[in-house]
Amino acid sequence: MRTNIICGLAFIGSILIFFVACSKGGYSGSTYGGGTTTGGGTTNTPSVSVSTLANANVFNPGPTGIALDAQGNIYVSSNNYLIYKVTPVGTVSNYVGKPGTAGCGNGTGDTATFTDPFAICTDAQNNIYVADIGCMGIKKVSPGAVATTFIATNPANNITIDGPQAIAIDPQGNIYSADPMGQDGITMVTPGGTGSHLAGTSPSGYKDGGAASAEFLGPTGLAADGQGNVYVADGNRIRKISGGQVSTLAGSQTAGFADGTGTSAAFGGPMGLCVDSKGNIYVADTDNNRIRMVTPAGVVTTIAGTGTAGTTDGGSSSAQFNKPTNLCIDGQGNLYTADFGSGLIRKITFN
Repeated sequence: MRTNIICGLAFIGSILIFFVACSKGGYSGSTYGGGTTTGGGTTNTPSVSVSTLANANVFNPGPTGIALDAQGNIYVSSNNYLIYKVTPVGTVSNYVGKPGTAGCGNGTGDTATFTDPFAICTDAQNNIYVADIGCMGIKKVSPGAVATTFIATNPANNITIDGPQAIAIDPQGNIYSADPMGQDGITMVTPGGTGSHLAGTSPSGYKDGGAASAEFLGPTGLAADGQGNVYVADGNRIRKISGGQVSTLAGSQTAGFADGTGTSAAFGGPMGLCVDSKGNIYVADTDNNRIRMVTPAGVVTTIAGTGTAGTTDGGSSSAQFNKPTNLCIDGQGNLYTADFGSGLIRKITFN
């Protein structure tokens, strides 16, 4: 049952992990000092502290998607067909799904089943939306762990939810999803479950321009802000959908690591995204084992991570990550990361 995963994204190795990004409030900003010039632009390294919130003995396999509710509880998806709940102090419990049992059944708690629940996000009413690749649709989990099918492919309105691997939600409750290979572009679903095509066309590829003619290579992360903009992690680029146009905000075709501005910056297989109230986009730069930030002007900064895979907590220049796949942000500006390779949930606090 993992064949579709292995074929999806080779850079994870033999396992594909997807992430979805959700904005739950925003970091209020800070004055960063100590700027350095790399990759053709001036960037600043913020002061942060990285800590471990939940340990590797719980998530088996590692955590993939991550989202927050209004009370600060964290929900984590796993390749174990399960959505976990993590309290603000790090207590982990099974929330919905049956460990070790794949399926697409609706139900409550462990009577519901998932197949590949990688991407998740939450709305203001604490509903969880789960992009399940194997079930070819999006499930809604209401408070009380009641899972129902929210939307699936509907030929009647030309909506294709073809194994969605990325999902996001905006402040109005609209859901955005993307399929693994980019051929169906980005889909928008209203809170009432009505779907429409937002951007992208077949075949998959890389092309900016009008939303209807733009091409996506293989979206792995999505985020939406309060101004109607949608951000897409696509290949080694961060792209923006705004006003019916698709543009590249930062990154280029070539994988690498460089802070800088626009196309002078480089990413290595970025996946999860989230956005704060200032419009800054945070990126789980998976293959680089780092967390990055992109300003609205396209200036890319490294938030934390040495680039060497590991589990070390600490400051910006000493903390280590191991294949971070997804991240989300709380109302105080703290970031939470599903660190798949280490099996940890990490917390990043701005000093």
